[in-house]
Amino acid sequence: MKFLKELKKEDLEKYKLFFEQNDYVLVKDILTDEFKDLCVNNITFDDETLKDKSQFGRKHDKDFGKSNIISEFQKNTLEFYKQIIGEKYFTTFSFAMEYIKNAEVFPHLDFIFNEVSSTICYYDTGSYPLYICKDYIENNYNGRYSIKSSSLIPEDKKIEIDIRCGDIGIFNGRNHLHWREKLTEDINHKCILSHYSYTKPNTEEYKIKTSENVTFENSVSSDIYKK
Repeated sequence: MKFLKELKKEDLEKYKLFFEQNDYVLVKDILTDEFKDLCVNNITFDDETLKDKSQFGRKHDKDFGKSNIISEFQKNTLEFYKQIIGEKYFTTFSFAMEYIKNAEVFPHLDFIFNEVSSTICYYDTGSYPLYICKDYIENNYNGRYSIKSSSLIPEDKKIEIDIRCGDIGIFNGRNHLHWREKLTEDINHKCILSHYSYTKPNTEEYKIKTSENVTFENSVSSDIYKK
């Protein structure tokens, strides 16, 4: 199976340069129809996730990252990603997510094993953008760091990444706050989330990069995740 459409070398170089300069890039209309159809027909989502208040209307795939489709995508597209984000990266984990009305993702910084994140949209019925903050944050936290509202981020620092069906968004979620606003429309948005890292566990670099505890008010145990 072909997961991705062919890209010219000069296009890959353009995406690579943009990522190097901006810590994010949007690759438009790159998924093949065959792969999109395979995902739509085979990836199912768990309604039980909706009972978890910390998920805010998002559904995880029932296999939660153990789907052969998702793992095969991550394995077979690694070389494509390396040509954009760099040869030093390796895959960590991946799963699928369905966003429906009332879904929301608070601004946060990712774990050390999510040094680069990718959102692969294989189905949507409308636009539901991802946002990142321009500011680079030095992050040595050993967990996920969150803030309770994007209103705390100046408007001129916000970047909208409108990842539509067939698109792939790639961004540095370890060092840039990123989020999705509350979805008020009756829209369905299905994505694979694939993650990459280069800092290897049990190294001095890893110890330094995970040397700080997340302050309670910014942790997943705080009131932010108890709405």
